[in-house]
Amino acid sequence: SLGGNAPSAPASTDVVPVSTHYELDLTVSFNISSPALKVTSTNFTATGGPPPLAYHTSSLRDDNNSLVIWGGGTSDGFVGQLTPDTVWVFYAKNKSWTTAKIPVGPKPRRHHTAVINSTDPSWFDVYGGVQDTATGFTSAAPVLQNSVWGCDTDAFTWANLTAGPGERYQHAAVMTPNGTMIVIGGLQQYIAAAANASAAVLAQALAPMNSIGMYNSKTGVWASMAATGASGSTPADRAGHTAVMTEDNKILVYGGYDENNQPLGDLFILDPLTLTWTKPNVTGTPPSSRFFHTANVVDGQMVIVGGSGSSNAARGDVAVLTTSKATNDAPPTYVWSGTFVPKGSEVRAPQPSPSPSQQGSHAMKKHVGFMGIVGAVVAALLVVAM
Repeated sequence: SLGGNAPSAPASTDVVPVSTHYELDLTVSFNISSPALKVTSTNFTATGGPPPLAYHTSSLRDDNNSLVIWGGGTSDGFVGQLTPDTVWVFYAKNKSWTTAKIPVGPKPRRHHTAVINSTDPSWFDVYGGVQDTATGFTSAAPVLQNSVWGCDTDAFTWANLTAGPGERYQHAAVMTPNGTMIVIGGLQQYIAAAANASAAVLAQALAPMNSIGMYNSKTGVWASMAATGASGSTPADRAGHTAVMTEDNKILVYGGYDENNQPLGDLFILDPLTLTWTKPNVTGTPPSSRFFHTANVVDGQMVIVGGSGSSNAARGDVAVLTTSKATNDAPPTYVWSGTFVPKGSEVRAPQPSPSPSQQGSHAMKKHVGFMGIVGAVVAALLVVAM
C-alpha cells in the first residue's frame, strides 16, 4: 500500500522499488479531471519505516487507523534491511511508523497475498509467494511457498496454520464473510527468465481459473473446487490480477496477464456460494489493460490504481467501476464511470489514460482515505476509515 515499483526515469520501462507515500482524500469532493494528490512522505526508512519495497502486502488492523506492512522485495542496496522477523506498522492519522519484532514467522517473500480474517479482524492470513534474491534469499534458485501463516496484529505473534495444496504466487485471494479464503489464479511454479519468452512453458505454469482454492480458516482445511460457467463466461488463465469482494458478496476479478504475457482488461464475476463464473455486461469507457495493479471496493465502487501495461509501461491513472446490487426489478449494473490521472509532485505517468469527458465533482459517500503509489507497476490503494 506504500511503496511499489516506479519507472527509474520518466518514459523508462525499467522499474525500481520506491518509498514514496501519496494521499488522495476521498472524504471531500474533487474535480475528477485534476484531483490534488498530496505527497506526505518520500522516505519511509528515515522515519522508522521500511526500505523501498514492491510486491509486499499491507493489512488494515482492527483499529481502522493503522496498517501492517510485511514482505515484499527491494533493490540490492536495501536487501540487508529485510528481516523475516520484522513487520512495519503505519499509522494513517499522524503518518508515523513503528516496527514490531516477531521471532518466529514465515520466510521473507513477495508476490504473496494477505487477507483480513473476517471472523477475527485482528488477524490477517498470508498465503503463497516466492522467496528470491529480492527478498534477501541467498540461493540463486527461487523457492515458492505454499504455507498459510496467520498474524495476530494485537499481540504481534505469528501462527503457522497449515500448508496449502500447492505453491502459488502472483495469485489473488479474498476472504468471505464466513471465514473462507478463496485463492484464484496465479502461477504454480517458478519460470526462469529465459523461459518466459515461451508461451507454451508459461501456460503450463498458470493456475487454471476453473479450479478454486478454498481455505476454511475456522477448521484449517483446504479444498480444491471446480468453478463452472457458460461458454465465454470463464476467464482465461492469468496472473497479476485482482479480486475483490463486493457488498453483495460476489467476487470481481479484473485484469492480469495471460499466457502470452499480454495485459488483460476484462472483468469477471465469481459467485463464492455456487462457484459459478459469469461475464457481466459492462458499460462506459474501460481503462487500459493492466496487471500488478490494485483494486478495492469503496461504497459500491471498485477503485483501480496503477499497474503495468504493454511493454511493461507503468500506468499512472486511477479507474473507477461503479456497481449496483440486483433488485427484484433489475439485475446488477457495472459501469466504468471515470479514469483520471492524479496531479501531484513526483507522480509519474508514462502512458496515462485520457481524462474522462465528465467534469465536475466526484466524491465517495463514506469517510475513507486513499494512500498509494500512483505511476507504479505495483501501485496500491488503501481504504482507511479516518
